[in-house]
Amino acid sequence: MGISLTGKPTVRHDGIAISAVRPKGPADDIDLKPGDVILAIDDHYLYTINELRAELLRHKPGVRVRIHYRHYLFINENYLTIGSQDPVSSR
Repeated sequence: MGISLTGKPTVRHDGIAISAVRPKGPADDIDLKPGDVILAIDDHYLYTINELRAELLRHKPGVRVRIHYRHYLFINENYLTIGSQDPVSSR
């Protein structure tokens, strides 16, 4: 997916905040930015980093998924292709 996340993997939040986006990665291709909050993947709402990882690992590399995310006050929907590398990294 080409993003980094900060925080404890099991702490629940209203979505998962992106801390960094890898240039030229799948998230960069759809213009996700640090500070955007991932709310759902393929209509599965997400509350922890571990839930996001598990949801992404359910899909094979190259598969397109629908992502709901918040950018500032706006809720957006887009599609991205799961990459072959580790889907997300956390610090």
